[in-house]
Amino acid sequence: MIQKKLFTVIERTTTVLVLLAAGVVLFQTAKQAIAGPAKPLEISTYKVGDSFPVLAGLDMKDGRPALVLYVRSTCKYCTASMDFYRRLTMTTPRSHRIVVVGPESKEVLQDYVSSHDVVPDVVLSVPNGTLSISGTPTLVSVEPSGLVGHVWRGKLGTAELESEVISTIAATVQRR
Repeated sequence: MIQKKLFTVIERTTTVLVLLAAGVVLFQTAKQAIAGPAKPLEISTYKVGDSFPVLAGLDMKDGRPALVLYVRSTCKYCTASMDFYRRLTMTTPRSHRIVVVGPESKEVLQDYVSSHDVVPDVVLSVPNGTLSISGTPTLVSVEPSGLVGHVWRGKLGTAELESEVISTIAATVQRR
């Protein structure tokens, strides 16, 4: 008798739990149907002419444009681009400031670029969400006015891209 009552309680509890689970699944399905399909992840970044945010530690008052390298030490494309960045820091005229920026600590970023013989003028750690950049590597040319002059996204290092970056830098110097 006690066994039969216990079995009945377990059976009813199981039924209630199954109904609750079905209700949750139905609710989630309805919620998704109303909301529509999920939107793809966007890699938002700056466009030419956008204002680049003022960053603590980046002084643009001396009138020099900046080349901002947004990198992560764990990014394989950043590492693949480091030879290009090394050449860039060695050949860029002092008329431009080279700035390495990333979401990791300043020490991690400094060690990372130093291990690849990249010698920037400034290394800055910025919290995620500070910049409208989520893809690494990204190279942003910032005019002294604070406006974005050019943006290169993804792995750099091909002769064509390197030539484009160097030409853009040269054109900036000639305009000044």
